[in-house]
Amino acid sequence: MQDSKRIPWKVHLEEWNVPWDWKIVLYVMAPYLMSTEVGFSVDLIHRESPLSPFYNPLETNSDRLRSVIHRSVSRVNGFAFTDNLINNIQSQVIPNSGDYLMKLSIGSPPINILAIVDTGSDLTWIQCKPCEYCFNQSSPVFDPEQSSTFRDVACGSNSCDQLLGNGRCDANNTNCEYSYYYGDLSHSSGLLAVDKFTFDSTSDSQFTAVSNMVFGCGHHNRGSFSDRGSGIVGLGGGPLSLVSQLGSETDGKFSYCLLPMFENSTSKLNFGSLSIVSNQGVVSTPLISKNPLTYYYLTLEGISVGNTRIESKPTDFSTEAGSEGNIIIDSGTTLTLLNEELYDELESFVKAAIDVDTTDDPNEILSLCYNNTSSIQVPEMIFHFTNADLHLNRLNTFIQTPYASLICLAMMPSQTAIFGIVESKGNSQNAIQSSIQNTDEVAVKFLVDQLLKTVVKLSVLFVFVNPYQPFPEDVFSYRWNQPFNLKNGWVLWGFGGLIAASSCVFLIKSLTSGLHVSQVQNEAEALLRLSPLIGASKISNVSLLAILGILTPICEETIYRGFLLTSLSKWLPVNVSVFLSSVVFTLAHQSPGKSTEIFIFGLALGFVYARTRNLLAPITMHACWNLAVVLILIYFKVQSDHFDEFFAPKLDKDGYQALYKKKTTEVYTGTYDVDGCATFFRRDRFSHVKKYEVEFNKAAQSLTDAVVPITQKKAALSRLLKDHVALIAVLEAKFSNHGADTPGKRQLLCVVRKLKCCNPKGFTLRMIYKDSNESLFYDPADIRLAPGERFQALIDQSRSRAHYIGSQVLLRNKNVTMNPDVVRVPVVPEAAMWYVGMVGIGTFPTSPPYMNYYLMIDSGSDLTWLQCHGATKTFNQDALLYPWEYSQTYHPLPCHTHPACTGDSCNTNGECVYRAAYASGAVATCVIAKETFSITGGGAFETLQLLMGCGFHQQNFVDLGNNRRIRNENDLIAGILGLGRGPLSFINQLGADGQGKFSYCLEKRSENIYAGGTYLSFGADATIGSGGQIVHRTPIVVPEFQFQTSAYYLNLEDITVGSNRVGFRSRDFELKEDGRGGCVIDSGAPYTVMYKDHFDRVAKLVVAFFKQNRMRVAAPTGDGLCFVISRRDYTVPIIKFHFQQQGEFVVLETGFLPIGGNVCLAIARSESDTGPAFILGAIQQVNKRILYDSMSMTLSFADEIC
Repeated sequence: MQDSKRIPWKVHLEEWNVPWDWKIVLYVMAPYLMSTEVGFSVDLIHRESPLSPFYNPLETNSDRLRSVIHRSVSRVNGFAFTDNLINNIQSQVIPNSGDYLMKLSIGSPPINILAIVDTGSDLTWIQCKPCEYCFNQSSPVFDPEQSSTFRDVACGSNSCDQLLGNGRCDANNTNCEYSYYYGDLSHSSGLLAVDKFTFDSTSDSQFTAVSNMVFGCGHHNRGSFSDRGSGIVGLGGGPLSLVSQLGSETDGKFSYCLLPMFENSTSKLNFGSLSIVSNQGVVSTPLISKNPLTYYYLTLEGISVGNTRIESKPTDFSTEAGSEGNIIIDSGTTLTLLNEELYDELESFVKAAIDVDTTDDPNEILSLCYNNTSSIQVPEMIFHFTNADLHLNRLNTFIQTPYASLICLAMMPSQTAIFGIVESKGNSQNAIQSSIQNTDEVAVKFLVDQLLKTVVKLSVLFVFVNPYQPFPEDVFSYRWNQPFNLKNGWVLWGFGGLIAASSCVFLIKSLTSGLHVSQVQNEAEALLRLSPLIGASKISNVSLLAILGILTPICEETIYRGFLLTSLSKWLPVNVSVFLSSVVFTLAHQSPGKSTEIFIFGLALGFVYARTRNLLAPITMHACWNLAVVLILIYFKVQSDHFDEFFAPKLDKDGYQALYKKKTTEVYTGTYDVDGCATFFRRDRFSHVKKYEVEFNKAAQSLTDAVVPITQKKAALSRLLKDHVALIAVLEAKFSNHGADTPGKRQLLCVVRKLKCCNPKGFTLRMIYKDSNESLFYDPADIRLAPGERFQALIDQSRSRAHYIGSQVLLRNKNVTMNPDVVRVPVVPEAAMWYVGMVGIGTFPTSPPYMNYYLMIDSGSDLTWLQCHGATKTFNQDALLYPWEYSQTYHPLPCHTHPACTGDSCNTNGECVYRAAYASGAVATCVIAKETFSITGGGAFETLQLLMGCGFHQQNFVDLGNNRRIRNENDLIAGILGLGRGPLSFINQLGADGQGKFSYCLEKRSENIYAGGTYLSFGADATIGSGGQIVHRTPIVVPEFQFQTSAYYLNLEDITVGSNRVGFRSRDFELKEDGRGGCVIDSGAPYTVMYKDHFDRVAKLVVAFFKQNRMRVAAPTGDGLCFVISRRDYTVPIIKFHFQQQGEFVVLETGFLPIGGNVCLAIARSESDTGPAFILGAIQQVNKRILYDSMSMTLSFADEIC
């Protein structure tokens, strides 16, 4: 025993008595000693390669190159219109000049398929029997009835929903149909299905089968598809792509390395662990997640030519140079396409660097070409992506043409930026890793997966060693007692070993790579693929801690130390056993870049276990190592009250003052969450003037105490609670440099910070006054009109609007339409609308994927409609009639399937129609259809599914939107955007997304009368009083009589001019049973309009006010009331409109317009008493935020500088 104390390692080694032999060790450790890189491959053949079934020996290389380039150009339109069940998948790729072909098999028994691989598509589809309209296919068409594993996907399933706008239910509402269009309008449609996919792996000559893969079974396929292929294999980023469906089996990763175009060889497409790129000099750049998810977006910060760097320019995907996701990487595009400005600058620098005479491209496609001689010295180019510089040599930047040894720059200018395969080919291997599930789903699935793997591994170990029980005392020993014992205390040796191992790693890395590299940084890089889960939610954090802090240490230490190290020491010295077990431990982790750290850590774990003979010691050490990394990463997500506890005090010491606004869900959940937004400023340079805390959640607070039904309260809260917050800080500069013309003026700075915690259910549309200089109707000749003429033009427009609203009510009341059961849309027969909006309609294989149309915005109309292609009669329209037949999302409403389609309202195709007739003789006949609307105003983007009218017969309409001086010209207006109160109006169709409300704030008009634009906001964007303004509210009145109207009626009680009330009674503006009278608020009328008797009473007080201020009535130049401006400091009376429930609408100087040398009242008298008694027009609404809320039936208004 004396020897054992002096030589503890030898004594412990002698005390280890392993009962099993070396065969058991090999059986158990075989999976870990063998390479885990197993997988499968499929052949990919280049169309221009002799290996390709597309190869045409009669074509020259010139023909092939021309086809390559044309396919790249056409491609742009598509963008513009251990434990490895299947963890390692490898597919052979054959370059197809942008079309790569993959061989796979589908069904049971498997049928061989050759299809185009496309990173710009999601759904994999092939032609299927019965093939009703299909392109010619030389190989047999897939027959679903012959496959025992084939089944259709049900309508309403998750897979069907993931098709988004490309899917719908079939006529029987049973199965899911898909429909895809491509850049040249080629298309495929059919049924969504699942079946078994089989891959013939070239990496190990084995077959790998994957069940329940979702794909499209195409029965209608037309376009520019080759007869040698069967369809498309989608490798995009969407949920239905092949990569996404392989899911956790491949960790959402794939990589490829492309060979030159005409080589008689194949490239490789690798999935899962085989896609890991770990060669020397590897760089990585993040993929940017943005819509559409199909494409893989990168951030190109600039390009260097030699020593000259060019910064990136804005693209279709980014309005700011260098902003995230400004270029797509695509295997389907041969050439690289750059923003035109960036390309021009790049080409000029390449020309200067080569300094040789250029040669024209005989194909007249590529713009920079040279004769390929030995004197050509092509400069190196570097594409600077985020955190990654990609060096490109001549092979990657120039393409060889067959003409007189001509070489050309393999890049082209384009509005859509795409990083093509010529730049990707050669020795450049590209790896793509995408997230395919939400973080909680991934975390839970990861936890369950690791738990099952741990159970399986330890069970296998138990099966092999169980026959040798009972084990010696120090084999598989987990001793909890005496944790701080110097001999074998698991806490003492666990933490001591951790400190020692960390110190060794840090020291070695410092000596080899510099002091700036820390173990935490390296370990964080090793966990990079888990970064979306770290700190993402409580579920993901708990899952990661359980995996890395419990499952992984128990499993690995039991196997590598408890079994392998113990077994090796039976035949080898303990030091050698520790060394060898650490080598196996390192190799099993498959992290070549981190092998040094892992090996050192493995040595430390081995020596700690050899010293203590207690597995709890290395398990504790291993767990603490893993948990330290995760907790540090979670900490740097800035959770809890780190702002107040850490950031604010630290910044205060450095001379900064901090303003902070938390987000909160206290109204709904009773908890107070922690993150938010902040503004910092130097105290010696700025002082804090005022702070505004904006929180969308606060809008819900009024409902918590409101006396409303609980169901309504919960529904409203669920819509309102978004946790969007903003912090607005007003700062004053302490050392202002005042100019000579601004002595002593304060210099104020407004700083805005905002935080959006989820996608807002709101959007904004730009409204353009149709006669402003922003409008397509703007006529410079109008500025030359005499002031009186301009003033009279506004009066005429206001009266026209009053007549329109009155005739609309009259029509609906008297049921003038030929069929009372048909949906009637009030189409204005003359220029009685004031604002124009541009919306995107439809879904097309273009960029952008919709067509923009100008529509008249009308709060007095319901259904939105426009003229459509194929119409038998139309009013003049310059814009293309809407091509509904090419839209992927156009679905006409079948007869009698919707409340909007009742009575005898069908055409011969069984589609729902409406026919509207007007007193002026105008008639419109349209088909009601469901279609996609895209709203791009206000810097945001929103896609909506709404019912609209597709007009096929419009007659006796005066051209919409034309003013009286350009009436004979064609019209760019295509129809009406209805914002009325009816069920088919734009706002009511938005449902929960629109929250039944919209708002606007009209800009102050300049002296030339013609206003600029404004913004029309819906849903969450429609807010009021966020700056602390006083908000007034009044009820929106619902007519009680037997007629329908889309106008917004209010109860007007009286009017005040200056300090004098007119003395109206409520019944003076009362809505009569026959539809006459009433008070309407309307943005379509420039002036406020009222009955003649009412106008005279108001005018009397206005005249008295100006008379008291010594201003006389101007000579009449029309129907308006004007006064001569006799002095500069004249004043105008304040006009107040007193609405019900103290809704006091105050009009200041905006109620009058300066016209030449006069100032005119912006109120006009109505020509008849058949319409509304009072219309509150747009000029009186200037500099007021107006919010229409059809859910609470209230109109809110507040003063605001628009």
